[in-house]
Amino acid sequence: MTAAARIAANTVLQTTRSTIGYIVDKDDESCRNRQVAAEAIRGVEAFDGAFELDDKQQGTLNELLHSEMFCQQVVRECKLPEGAEVEWTGVLFQPVPWSVTSKKGMPPHIEERYHGKEEYVIINVPPVFMFQAKVFQPPRLCAIYRRTDDSKRSEP
Repeated sequence: MTAAARIAANTVLQTTRSTIGYIVDKDDESCRNRQVAAEAIRGVEAFDGAFELDDKQQGTLNELLHSEMFCQQVVRECKLPEGAEVEWTGVLFQPVPWSVTSKKGMPPHIEERYHGKEEYVIINVPPVFMFQAKVFQPPRLCAIYRRTDDSKRSEP
């Protein structure tokens, strides 16, 4: 065996204990990808989701999110039953990273009041609306709509 072949064989056979505690082959790309992904997932201890919009930004978003055409689109996109109607509640929030206190990507007070309740629909504000309202910080917002139809009470 030549010196180059011996070095290549040693590289392929060499193993090392990774930082997440399992044996991986240095040349095994799938193990390397798992290691990187596992090291990249971390909960955030604290995140301040507070934001302020000026009157012009708030007015533009209010107009766009209240429009009848967009409310109909929310009904379609959320696959609500035929005849369902929604109205914007006026509540906006910034999605937050996962943490022990915000497991659903929303501030705890929003999650408690709106998440999982069939009379509310939570959507991402379309980027086009954010641009039209000249809202660049925060980069994403969510809006909460309330179902105003009677069919929400008859669903299982």
